[in-house]
Amino acid sequence: MEFCPECDSLLIIEKQGKKNLLKCRDCNYTVKLNKKRAESFILSDEIQHKENERTEIVEDDNASQAIPTEIREDLMESYRESIESFHY
Repeated sequence: MEFCPECDSLLIIEKQGKKNLLKCRDCNYTVKLNKKRAESFILSDEIQHKENERTEIVEDDNASQAIPTEIREDLMESYRESIESFHY
């Protein structure tokens, strides 16, 4: 982490073409980010999830949650009848 020598704001990594620069958002001070300076920067973002935010995946070959065939056929028939009786 580096700070602007002119206004003490945080310098942000910015890419211009093939060059990487450190730039101040407040006063636009820029300095070239060379390899030695770049090695001191480590970008990481680790998200800690609570137990209730996790998703449990359950594999089940038995489709016990599916609508039974008999009920599905009755629903389809009711749907067809309602469409046929609908007048545009």
